[in-house]
Amino acid sequence: MEALAFALQLDGEEEVHCELQLEGDEEHTVVKIGRCPKGGLVVNHLGVSWVHAELRLLRRDGEAEPQLCVRDVSANGTGLQEEGGSEEEVQWLQRSEDVPFPEGKRIVMPQKVKNKAGRPEDAVRRSIGLRFTSEEEAAKARQIREEKAAKKRRRAGKKDLAGAA
Repeated sequence: MEALAFALQLDGEEEVHCELQLEGDEEHTVVKIGRCPKGGLVVNHLGVSWVHAELRLLRRDGEAEPQLCVRDVSANGTGLQEEGGSEEEVQWLQRSEDVPFPEGKRIVMPQKVKNKAGRPEDAVRRSIGLRFTSEEEAAKARQIREEKAAKKRRRAGKKDLAGAA
């Protein structure tokens, strides 16, 4: 099965390691980006939709190798920008269109910036960088994620037992 390992980094924060497969269920073929806490990358910004953008590994027409693509599924717009590029150079995506997301570009969101709640952090756009990773790095990140999930399940089980007592 063809797969791709990569890391996303939101505005210099800690990297989030991801893996996508070319085929399979949605959990393995789509990384969701937005305010939803269960998404692959959470962006805390009022202008960002619950699910704002999706990343997919796709084989595009005539291409031998699959490509990582970004899809805007938001109400406020998603763009791509060269690393270090200016706001005038953002390529704003058409909604629901898959666009290649190569290393060296950043996802920019939202296109429409609002500051309704008086939070200064919502008056600026957020950007997400991409770094492709090795299989070894992906395996290590997967192991760490699985250990954290197991620890969380154990804590939840202890709370359930304490509540029943």
